[in-house]
Amino acid sequence: MLSQELHDILTQTVNDEAAGGGVLGYPLLNVKLTIIDADERQGETTELAIRAAAADSVRKALTDAGAAAQYWAQDDGRWVMKAEKG
Repeated sequence: MLSQELHDILTQTVNDEAAGGGVLGYPLLNVKLTIIDADERQGETTELAIRAAAADSVRKALTDAGAAAQYWAQDDGRWVMKAEKG
């Protein structure tokens, strides 16, 4: 179990990664991210390690889920919905 300080860092990093869009590069909307488990190893678990693991986990989850960024773009003068895979 993480200390409150590291738990807060983990939560903030997951939220920041979602706001930045992870591998998609667009903010995530209507997505729920749940932290299932995180352990702390005395002397090994650092703030940098938590941030790196959290960011990597969000990116991996988006890639594994086949997430796509959807956006509107003009195509021959018409607005069409387009998607890019992460």
